[in-house]
Amino acid sequence: MTQPLTPYSWQFPPQTRFDKVIPKTRFYQQAAVNSALQARFVEELEQIIWACKLAPDTVNLPATEAVTEIQVFTLKLKGETLAEDVVAAIDKAIPFPIIFELQRTLGEDRQQLRYLAAYKRKNAADAASWVRSEFLDSGWMSAGTPRSALPAAINMERLYQVLLASLLPIPARAGESMDEAIARLGRLRKLDKQIATLRKKIGTEKQFKRKVELHRELKALQHEQSTLSQSEGLTAPEGLNNSDSYC
Repeated sequence: MTQPLTPYSWQFPPQTRFDKVIPKTRFYQQAAVNSALQARFVEELEQIIWACKLAPDTVNLPATEAVTEIQVFTLKLKGETLAEDVVAAIDKAIPFPIIFELQRTLGEDRQQLRYLAAYKRKNAADAASWVRSEFLDSGWMSAGTPRSALPAAINMERLYQVLLASLLPIPARAGESMDEAIARLGRLRKLDKQIATLRKKIGTEKQFKRKVELHRELKALQHEQSTLSQSEGLTAPEGLNNSDSYC
């Protein structure tokens, strides 16, 4: 996964601590967990801890209709890796936005942590269900990384957005909403795959005329990729209009 520009380690206030161990079997019952996924729960995950509850009464911020609370779950790994679908199963079973803090030990005493979070918002057509993005990922860092205080925010929704923004692997844009940033990131991830596929086609194409066409397509995709990767949009180069930028 692409890692964020500046990884953060958060210091959650003492009054937010919950520290309740959640049995893994609870997620077998609530989520659609098949036998293969259940095996990964058992083999890769040591413990699930409901670590913190960020809520109006614990962080002194008003709730909004979109975000009433944010949960922080600590996932202690048995080994070095944890399948993403294990984290996704937990995320889907909890009807609140969640920040996951994964913890692992390398060797005897190398403690590391990593944050994962999917952007969750209520479904406009069904308030009882949630729409989730792909996971945002801090990448592994030393558990000794200095922890930062929670960022300033005017309400729970804004706190959630700022926490997620710290995990984005793309620079923020002035006035850009979290929905827009997630959409931009999603398009970039699709472009990465399209560009990789196109490069393979160029490498195997024998016809010169077709190869020229593929190079033009590649140039258009790379320009769009560059534009979306910047903190502000770029102007299309001469001879390349907006319609040329997309497949």
